[in-house]
Amino acid sequence: MNDEVPRASKSEKKREANNIHTLGVFLSKLPEKKLAEINMPDDIRSAIIKAKKMSSNGARRRQQLFIGRLLRSIDHKSIGLEINKTLANQAPQKFRHRLILRYRDDLVTKKMKVSDLCELHPNIGQTHLTKLVHNMLHSNSERTRKANYRLIFNYLDSKIDQDRIHE
Repeated sequence: MNDEVPRASKSEKKREANNIHTLGVFLSKLPEKKLAEINMPDDIRSAIIKAKKMSSNGARRRQQLFIGRLLRSIDHKSIGLEINKTLANQAPQKFRHRLILRYRDDLVTKKMKVSDLCELHPNIGQTHLTKLVHNMLHSNSERTRKANYRLIFNYLDSKIDQDRIHE
């Protein structure tokens, strides 16, 4: 039959490139002490340090794009996991809050599927969360949209265990 691996769509490739670029920007904003704790190749580390020293916005932006290109050539997900672990060890409650905010935003902007989040955190009810996200996306007024946005956060907050975040 057809044993080909399904290719990523153009939109998926753009989303992935955007996520990698965001990771590069985040890395360039980390203090050097935290940057030293993260295991990464030396060429990426030196590119990040060079970006920190740049004062021109245009030059810094080009350097961040270059960092993104370098990150695409390696396993950038491991760096993301190391950042998550580093942040989690420093301030668990603050990290948990930011993680839940990111999950909510990713769900609403469709960067993350409800099923993927439910795999990470099995005690989240997929049907209920899907309904909350659907209600938020199809709200008619700004007031109900904001209320549904808060409901998603509160639901995730009640279901995500602190212990599971550190795994």
